[in-house]
Amino acid sequence: VEPYVVGGFLAAALDECGSSSSAVRAAAEDTATALIKLASPFALPRLIVPVLIQSLYSSEWRVKYNVLERMGQCATTAPKQISKLLPTLIPLITAQVWDTKPQVNKAAGDCLLAICSTNLNPDVLPAIPSVVTAVCKPNETVKALQELMATTFVAPVDASTLSILCPVLSRGLKEKKAIDKRAACIVIANMSKLVETPEAVAPFGPLLVPELQKVVSNVAFEELRDNALSALNNLTKALGDAATEKANKDAIDEANKRVEAEQQRINDERKAEEAKEQARIAKEEEERKKFKEAMEAQRLLEKNKEDEEAAAKEEALKKKEAAKLSTKGSSGKCQGCGLKKCKKTCLFYSK
Repeated sequence: VEPYVVGGFLAAALDECGSSSSAVRAAAEDTATALIKLASPFALPRLIVPVLIQSLYSSEWRVKYNVLERMGQCATTAPKQISKLLPTLIPLITAQVWDTKPQVNKAAGDCLLAICSTNLNPDVLPAIPSVVTAVCKPNETVKALQELMATTFVAPVDASTLSILCPVLSRGLKEKKAIDKRAACIVIANMSKLVETPEAVAPFGPLLVPELQKVVSNVAFEELRDNALSALNNLTKALGDAATEKANKDAIDEANKRVEAEQQRINDERKAEEAKEQARIAKEEEERKKFKEAMEAQRLLEKNKEDEEAAAKEEALKKKEAAKLSTKGSSGKCQGCGLKKCKKTCLFYSK
């Protein structure tokens, strides 16, 4: 009956959990809870969990909140099935820990604790609360490492156990203090001895191998370097040759990608600087051109003014010379007889 009832109604009920009506939301939550409670545990891997994962990508925070609660409910009703799905579920739930809504944040932490508690490894079970706290609060990583250091690994370590521990161990290898790095190395070394199959640890090789190699290469303390080498050797044996090569290849590819990204950033910055420099040069050229044009205009204006003044002086000089040669004065009277019209007896008389 699950393909018809659960497949048909669970997704719709989860969508309605984001309704603007409180009555509709309450009814949708009750419906989703009842559907998961009535469903067979064997329907979880292929039917219920895929629907929950799809609804987890909703943009409505109330939908995410109810999906996380239903996932925690699944951990109670079908712990064995959820335990096998931990490698898939933990990264998805961990991503919701950093949601901006505090309700979703808290629900993700509770859900993560619930699903991790379904793990069947009795050695790790006491440390799970500390590990989950470290996942939700990175500043608690050291405390989780200390609890794992006190753990004696006896039972086989499967993919579900690795999916719980590896994120915290990877973060421990990145800690600043050498003692914290040492704790992570010791836990990895002990854990790797009991890995069931290379396939179980293969997905986590790219997460741990590069960080262990960094510790081996960069740390100055000989004891810590020996612990890191021991952890790397045990992990390499657990991974197998093919998985190790793949982990190394993934690490190299990741490093190459970082180098390419850095090179691209440098090229982009260089191009931006070149464009800025070209713009500055063009601006200076334009300003220089305008300055030359302004100076040329000023020179032409001054030259025109000088030409006008010279022409005016020359004209005045001509008038003065003409006045000297003329028999008439400035008043128009004859300079000899003093009359405007000379008498016949005037020296300057002319018909």
